[in-house]
Amino acid sequence: RLLEGLGDVEWVSQAITAMELAPGSMASQAALDLLDAHDEDYSGLTGAYVAYRSFRNLDAVARYESLLDGGSLSASEAAVAWFYLGALRERAWEGERAIEAYAASLDADSGSLLAADARYWRGRVLEELGRPMEAAAEYDLLVEAYPASRFVEDARLRAAVALGVAGE
Repeated sequence: RLLEGLGDVEWVSQAITAMELAPGSMASQAALDLLDAHDEDYSGLTGAYVAYRSFRNLDAVARYESLLDGGSLSASEAAVAWFYLGALRERAWEGERAIEAYAASLDADSGSLLAADARYWRGRVLEELGRPMEAAAEYDLLVEAYPASRFVEDARLRAAVALGVAGE
């Protein structure tokens, strides 16, 4: 804000850096608001992620949906946007919509950095909705397709418990 107030154009890159380095911080929120107020360019995914991390849920949903509607995202970028829309739908207790968003993330790019996470959280939401067989199938797919995922051990355990709950 000081650089912006002094008319120093460096404020734009400093604001973007703040958003990239600490997306959940008060500084990143202030940077996002300042960039928006001045209609400055920055990565839409970065702005949406700052809104997500700051629990500005409605703002984050609007930003991610706008990016997806714009049609200019690559497959991996679309996978990221859909993943966070899934997480936002979970926050809003919209389980079915979360499942759909996580599936859209996997459809957009099953090799994305968040693909294993999308598979795992899809399973968790299915568990919460009382659909243990579907949850177990998701966990099995995660273990098979993403053996290096940080969720593999938890997925194995959750699949066994889900099958037990289902009487299988």
